[in-house]
Amino acid sequence: MTKRKPAHRAMTGIAGLLAGLLAGEGGAAATEIPDFANRIVSAASGDIDNDGKVDLVLLLTPDEAAGEVDHGLLVMMGSGKDRGQISPKAYYPDMVWGGLPGSMAGNRPSVSIAANGTIRLVSHNDAVGRSRWNQTLTLARRGKKLMLAGFSYGSYDTLIPDGRSRKCEVNLLTGKGEREIDGEEEQFSLSLGELTIRDWARYREAGFCGFPE
Repeated sequence: MTKRKPAHRAMTGIAGLLAGLLAGEGGAAATEIPDFANRIVSAASGDIDNDGKVDLVLLLTPDEAAGEVDHGLLVMMGSGKDRGQISPKAYYPDMVWGGLPGSMAGNRPSVSIAANGTIRLVSHNDAVGRSRWNQTLTLARRGKKLMLAGFSYGSYDTLIPDGRSRKCEVNLLTGKGEREIDGEEEQFSLSLGELTIRDWARYREAGFCGFPE
């Protein structure tokens, strides 16, 4: 089993490489793209903590040498008085599944920042096998915490005439949700308490929908 690197060491390496990329807008000629840049699958900018400064989030392919298996989220926060200045805040490995670079289209994850500052991690499979699905995990900054704020999921089976469709959407801040099974809708509620991004590892495989098998 590959030994995982300490989180602070991984952050230092990522921050240093990213700083080099962001600093290079001068007159220097382009050179070979660093390996770190090839790990960036999706990126988005916005104000996730409502402080008027531009923040940046990047979705990275897993660092296999560090023991990662799924895409990680790098959060960069706006800082300082200079326009556009940002600094690394946190790196969260193994956040979402997705096809790696060079794989077929239809299963690459993405990240976005909504107008209200929430971060949305979208993953899906529209290409492989009979089970097709899509998932959105919503994160919201509350004070110094990055909370699990919402979860939605949908799936269908391409080999069954009616599709065996499943859909659900849950507000994880209130615990209130709605799900649909083969066209039948129902309300449901969860009693999970406060969930931060660190809690995602416990729910990543099963999600929050509670669909029957």
